[in-house]
Parts: sequence; structure tokens; C-alpha cells
Amino acid sequence: MKYFIGYAADGEITDYYQAITTDLSSRFGILNLSEKVPAHLTLVYPKESEEIGQTLKAVKSFVNDKKPIPFIINGFGKFTGKDGTIYLAPIRDEILQTFIKDAITTLASVADYSRYDQEFHLHMSIARHLNPKISAEIWKYLKIQPVPRFKLQFDNISVFEYTNKWILKYQFKF
Repeated sequence: MKYFIGYAADGEITDYYQAITTDLSSRFGILNLSEKVPAHLTLVYPKESEEIGQTLKAVKSFVNDKKPIPFIINGFGKFTGKDGTIYLAPIRDEILQTFIKDAITTLASVADYSRYDQEFHLHMSIARHLNPKISAEIWKYLKIQPVPRFKLQFDNISVFEYTNKWILKYQFKF
């Protein structure tokens, strides 16, 4: 089974995520991410494993004494390079960053993943695998759109499974 660990967004941001990814797909001929993956923030990148029981135990144990952390999505951001990504950008918050670092460090050891560094940047991708030309066109378009602003609660760690698309398989609320 192929899976990743993240935060599953809910509420009105999911409607916005679907609308903006659909809009970008139809305008620029790119993949509509909302058809492939629910609105989320990734903590542990996708991996293959036949046995995720230990990972599920670790997630359940980790969230046991946690409280929701408020955070805000406020605008767009982008990563450049050969696989350009444009995303909805959370405001950097020290409390949330510390939580994320602890979550990744704890869960990564069980999930055989060890990528956390100071450069780790939470993001909700709305367009991925963009060549520089398309990325620039999309960025120019987004600059004239209303700035998305959503108040959210980081209140779950979820496991997403890949079938022919990513689905929310397990959710651990706190």
C-alpha cells in the first residue's frame, strides 16, 4: 500500500481548494489536484509499505494528549525549480512549527522517513510539476485574484492511501 501522513483540511477551505484547482486546471491545462488528492498539508511524504500497523499506533499515541492549534492560510506561495509548485500558504507560527517538527520526528522514525530541517515549509499545493513558463503564467494570474484567507485548526493527523487517487483512509482527531 502507498500512503502518506498529513493534516486533512475540512470546512470552507476544501470548497476553495476544489474551486481554485479546477480553475487553474481549465485555464492552464494542468492537472486538477482536487481530483487526485484531498486538501491537506503533508507531514510524511508518500511511501510504500505492506504493514502500516506500527505507523497507525504511533499516530494514535502521538495525538493522544494534543490540543488543536489555530493557524491561518493567508495567500499564495511557490517553490521554483524543475518541478515548480504553487500553494496556499499558512502563516508561519512558532507553536505550529514546533508541533510539526515533533510530529515529523516522532512519526518519521516509525514510517522510516527522516526529513525535517529548518527549511521544512508547510503548504497546501494547488498546482504541481509546473515548468517555469506555466508557473510564471499561473503566478501572474493569482496575483490579481482575491487573497485567500482561512482560519483553521490543526486538529488531526491523517493517513492518506493511494488507490487510483489519494483518499483519506484513517483520521486521528485531537
